Amino acid sequence: PNGPLVPLVYWAAWHLHAVVCPISSSVEPHLWAAMIRKLAPALVFVADSLAERLNHALTADHLTVDVTSLDSLMPNYSQTRAVSMTETMVLCSAVLKHHMTNVNGESPPTAPVNPADTALIMFTSSPVDEGSIKAVKMNHGSLLHGGQRIVRLFGEDFAKTPKRHLGWLPLSHVFELYCGLLYVSTNISVIYS
Repeated sequence: PNGPLVPLVYWAAWHLHAVVCPISSSVEPHLWAAMIRKLAPALVFVADSLAERLNHALTADHLTVDVTSLDSLMPNYSQTRAVSMTETMVLCSAVLKHHMTNVNGESPPTAPVNPADTALIMFTSSPVDEGSIKAVKMNHGSLLHGGQRIVRLFGEDFAKTPKRHLGWLPLSHVFELYCGLLYVSTNISVIYS
């Protein structure tokens, strides 16, 4: 589901040269399983609130995949200390690096991400069965340019002060993803470029 942790996980994954494939929480669980089968991912993160539904769909489809709790990426600090988004992203990156090393048997690359490298595989809207599932690849350069277009659309002052954004789309939708990335980038010290 939407939340600030989602774009932070994206950035952490991209830092490790991983390709992110978001799946909308509003899609039927049997389609989650079909999408996961098409992707053949090394690792799936799921919010605790959706884990039971995902596990049931994977079991019904006879799929075996490494599923990890998205909520486990949140820092475990005491209630008396505020957690910054930067700290959360650093923790996400460390957890993802640990998982990637275990899955691939080697550490992720440390070189900068190339703008032509695939960043996302986005599923298109409204699949009704496995045969109607379609996806598109987006590279890092297109994400950067899309974000810059939205900043121009919202005005040059967009990044200067925090903004409120009422999101009506899931973060697995391209426009909402851009808004989420821009929102988080204006509130933490990490700049995606």
